[in-house]
Amino acid sequence: MALQDKYINPFTDFGFKKLFGSEPNKDLLIDFLNQVLPGKHKIKDLTYARTEQLGNSEADRKAIFDLYCVGENGERFIVEMPHFNKVETELQTNFDKWMYVLQQLPNLQNRPQGLQDKVFQKLFEAAEIAKFTPDEKQ
Repeated sequence: MALQDKYINPFTDFGFKKLFGSEPNKDLLIDFLNQVLPGKHKIKDLTYARTEQLGNSEADRKAIFDLYCVGENGERFIVEMPHFNKVETELQTNFDKWMYVLQQLPNLQNRPQGLQDKVFQKLFEAAEIAKFTPDEKQ
């Protein structure tokens, strides 16, 4: 993270957990996952399981982040990230917007016009490095 970066990189372990790994931001994760899932599978709720193991060195480090999703009909399922390569002017659906923001967030200095929805406002506020605590910045 360079000093001129405005938003955190969601593809890092810390960045993903900062944006999606806490109860106050659970709505962000549910909204995002519901854009990734086929229409017949929608998450009603999810539960975080804190199971993280830190090794003595970088090579030994193992982070495990369990997420238990419950669908509207009670089913449980696994979500995989698809490949995405659209540019800002091609964003049409919320799925497009989520994939774009996750891919481009560390490169942005301002929130794009197409990402003004309330859920993205919350995401950008959670991702803004200037609002981190000193420990989080470190």
